[in-house]
Amino acid sequence: MYLRNSLLASFVWLATVAVPAAATADSSARAVTLRDLATQIYAAADDVSQARNQHSARADVAANLVTLRGTFDAATRANLPGRSGADAVFAKKLQELAPFLASIERASKATQAASMPSLVPAHLPPASRGRFGAVDEHRGGACDHALGLGAGIELEGRLHQGGEVWFRFEAKGPALYRVNTAATPLDTDIAVFAHCPKTTDEVPLSFNDDAFGLTAAASIDLLIAPGPRWVRVRNLGPEGPVAVAVGSAGAISGHVTDLRSGSVLPGASVRAFDTNGYYAGAGFTDDSGAYIFPMQPGTYHVLARSNDHIAQVWPQGVCATDFVDTCNLTQASLIAVAADTQVTGIDFALDPGATIRGRVREKSAGTAVQDANVILFGVSGAQLDYRAVDTTGRYVFKGIAPGTYYATAYSQTHKAQVYENFDCSPQDCDARSGTPIVVSTNTDLREVDFALTRYLYLNASVRSVDGMNGFYAQISVLNASGMLVVGGTADSSAQPNPIGPLDAGTYYVTARANGYFSQVFDHINCPSDCATALAGASSVTISSTASAPTVTFDLQRTPSVSGRITDSVSGLGLAGTTIRIQSASGSGDEAYAVASGDGSYSVSGLGPASYYVVARSNDHHDVAYPNASCLDSYPEIGGCALAQAQAVTTSLGGGDVTHIDMALAKNSSISGAAHFRVPGSVSIPVASAAMNLYDAQGYPILSSFTDNDGHYVFKDIVAGTYFVETTDYRYFSQTYANVDCPLSGQSCNPITGTPISLIGGQDISGVDFDPVANSAIVGRVTDSDTGLGVAGVALDAWNGIDDAYCASASTDANGYYLLGTSQSYYCSQSTRKVSTDAGYMYVDQVFDGMNCPAGPAYLDLCSLANATLITVPTTQPQPIVANFVLHPNDIVFANGFD
Repeated sequence: MYLRNSLLASFVWLATVAVPAAATADSSARAVTLRDLATQIYAAADDVSQARNQHSARADVAANLVTLRGTFDAATRANLPGRSGADAVFAKKLQELAPFLASIERASKATQAASMPSLVPAHLPPASRGRFGAVDEHRGGACDHALGLGAGIELEGRLHQGGEVWFRFEAKGPALYRVNTAATPLDTDIAVFAHCPKTTDEVPLSFNDDAFGLTAAASIDLLIAPGPRWVRVRNLGPEGPVAVAVGSAGAISGHVTDLRSGSVLPGASVRAFDTNGYYAGAGFTDDSGAYIFPMQPGTYHVLARSNDHIAQVWPQGVCATDFVDTCNLTQASLIAVAADTQVTGIDFALDPGATIRGRVREKSAGTAVQDANVILFGVSGAQLDYRAVDTTGRYVFKGIAPGTYYATAYSQTHKAQVYENFDCSPQDCDARSGTPIVVSTNTDLREVDFALTRYLYLNASVRSVDGMNGFYAQISVLNASGMLVVGGTADSSAQPNPIGPLDAGTYYVTARANGYFSQVFDHINCPSDCATALAGASSVTISSTASAPTVTFDLQRTPSVSGRITDSVSGLGLAGTTIRIQSASGSGDEAYAVASGDGSYSVSGLGPASYYVVARSNDHHDVAYPNASCLDSYPEIGGCALAQAQAVTTSLGGGDVTHIDMALAKNSSISGAAHFRVPGSVSIPVASAAMNLYDAQGYPILSSFTDNDGHYVFKDIVAGTYFVETTDYRYFSQTYANVDCPLSGQSCNPITGTPISLIGGQDISGVDFDPVANSAIVGRVTDSDTGLGVAGVALDAWNGIDDAYCASASTDANGYYLLGTSQSYYCSQSTRKVSTDAGYMYVDQVFDGMNCPAGPAYLDLCSLANATLITVPTTQPQPIVANFVLHPNDIVFANGFD
């Protein structure tokens, strides 16, 4: 809990109402804040689930949720349309996190007996999970070197900010799948392509950003067009862990339009909620107003919302907000989603509704209160929406459904007020004590105005003792008991920043900024928790008869840890090495850095404590400072021999810790390729083949996948003896060197193969495989006159029992082909029929030797009734061969002239 609270406090400064324009406009700061906020929401979901599973009511869980909600709402208000410095991208991202947070709050208040889904999409079982290593241009960093990904598989790894990883997805038969990143809070988007795109502007088959909070989910539709798909997962935020999983799914699709004009509504959000009202996922309309998003099989309510329109639950239920709890469910219908089925026609015609507008002024001067927010409530007292005023004090609510509402206005510098002109305190302001606002259909209510009384406040000035500017500090005003009264932000320009509203009284004031030690007024540094320093702090008195006092903070930077990572032999810097720092006390506090071009690094923002420093490389042996060995395959610090490590210590006023240097020994690698075993000189690479590395005892160490050319590599391996095996549902498994396993798709004992001995720094290549494809037919198509292979002939496989279509393939430049590397969805029997589709140049055939003068069986121009059945057993690792000798067609009559 302490780590979560400290993380939360570290980004509150960016989320408060008084965020300056420069803070919200900075995309890097926004990305960090979103990452931290999403992480907090995931952690809150875990806390709530644990509390329910343990049948306990934990007060700290409820308290953290209240704090999280306050931070979230402050960030949302700071970025509302009309607010100075508002960030539209940040606002949209927050909008997509909102239903996720609301579901967690709902679960925290539910009875123990109430049904509750998994609040965060769970990881797949361990047997279905694997890892991918460092992504580069030769391993997952480009579509032509995509990693293999299959149905029911989850792969985990790390992505740098702005980084991307490519996967090649293949599955059996026609089906609908959902690829998603929802098991971790990383801000990602997903694009699915029919082939490896040659240009960056190629339009994907499906694309998604923010399907569940900041995570993404996109459909892979194999119902109509079979074949592999290329999946790009891109990290839009700071570096972090990502988990990419694929499972069977259904889909929901439709259109969203304006009820009055009939025009399409691009960018509308369409959300799904389960039967208990919990958020399940979302999609967005494109420029044509159409949407489609994949869902796990289940039953859902679907709700559509668009700016300035009344939200609606399908088909005609009016909603007060964009949460299903506020909808008229008597006018709603549940939608059942089944696997491999797309539910179409879930269309919405959204009503623009009514408007409520007005102005917020200062009571005495009549001037605009530019930092005011107006909040709209329903008759139950539930908050429905809020708006920030513009620079003239004006606000407007659009898309309001007919009904009765109440409103309040809040300001950091003025007393809150209930409409119409009833002052109240922010902590106790019941909107229903004011005047009702009655809205009828399509009305435009004007002059719902507020006249606010200026509040008392204090001024805060923040500086850095080293003269550095350009940062922001969170200012917290505490009462005599040390409880938070109000918070705000102050920039480092040394200009006074108003912090309020406050009642007359005596307070303590603290300042906190990233990269600096916290401080309590007057100039008392806090090594950890400022609560323990309040006893010696100076109080600040606020009086209605005196001018606002000014408190000044001179903050001291937290120390940094720096050094250089080099190769132990050459002494050259190891650029790209990840430096990971963790508290030696085991509290879990972590920081990261990446070594620059010469191997140097620096990690700042560390509090006074002892830390372990670990260097992680994708091709050198990982160590903890100064030279303690770490497991290269285990990224957590628990994989290091910490008994041989030396902790480094930072302290208040102790300065930076330098020369924490580490020299890493180069690790080894094993590489090779996999090609199907076929007759002749043809070479058919096995793309996305699963490759497994075992130690000398047969224990699995690493997994990898072949690229589109069949190549693979195991990097970052320490010296030792290893075995390599490839296992896949498409072929008979094989252990190096060329030891076939007796059953297709099943692993065999890896240590029956040839051992591979590595010394430190050695790179061994040529560890190749030639597995036999199961349920596959190979062969060659030749010209009857020349005996040469015929290129480009299409081969079609048919089920031997009912002639159902199975699969297709095409001959290569030498006439060789491989047809069906796995059993088709429709072809589970053990026999096949095969036919050719050679075009007008040749007379087509059905195997074996049956000519088709009218045309190919693929176009129903040739009967399969008397075809020779080909048995495709899956218990013998040997290719099934079917050759064709085609006769050239009479060119004169090839086009049908007679």
